[in-house]
Amino acid sequence: MLKMLRKIKLIPFVVYSFVIVVLVSLLLMVTILYTTIYNEKMYLLEFCFTNECVLYTNKKLSAVIKVFNATISILTSIATVGGIAVAVKSYLNVTRSNALNNHIAHFKIFQDYIDFEVKKRDRLLLSAIDTFKWYNLIFKRSRSGSMNVSDEYVEVVTRMNNEILSSNKQAQSATEGSYRYKEHQKRISGAVSFFGINLSFHPRNDFYEIETQMLDLISTVNKAFCTESLVPEIEKRKYI
Repeated sequence: MLKMLRKIKLIPFVVYSFVIVVLVSLLLMVTILYTTIYNEKMYLLEFCFTNECVLYTNKKLSAVIKVFNATISILTSIATVGGIAVAVKSYLNVTRSNALNNHIAHFKIFQDYIDFEVKKRDRLLLSAIDTFKWYNLIFKRSRSGSMNVSDEYVEVVTRMNNEILSSNKQAQSATEGSYRYKEHQKRISGAVSFFGINLSFHPRNDFYEIETQMLDLISTVNKAFCTESLVPEIEKRKYI
């Protein structure tokens, strides 16, 4: 129902309906009144306020009175619908405003947490991390008030774990000197780019140190913000 109210401009519709009912009713009452007075030659009668005169007039103009009463009932119903529409619109505005405020506040907490954790790791740079992209990946519906972890984020973490498992397998089956660490760097860099992390190419040992801190950061963030979710733990690396 709320989605329908967002799509339909109900308040203008109520106003237009109110005006149309009033105009149609006035036209109908005037038409009935004029026709009755003309056909019954009531314009020839003298003004009279006795009980008999009132009853006679009421009988002759009963249709006009019925139209008037029906109009009042319809307008009352329209006004009630309009009041409900205004109340619902106010509720939706407040809900959207609260959801946006919660989104901003939650993102600020996430941003400060990333900043704090990155400063604890000497091989990571905050400038290489798109915090906004990472947050939006985890909480895709944050603006609408939902803080549930997205399925897309679970898929991204799973994909990164698959790359780690693939490197583990290659390292275990490789003969001396045959493990291609540059290909590993390329695959891991591509996997973490979905988080908003820019991981450049480095000499082998430097890359592993950066990778260790980066994976630890992701794991820490997941434990802090993705509790009670299906986000898997980061796989252990056996290729170091």
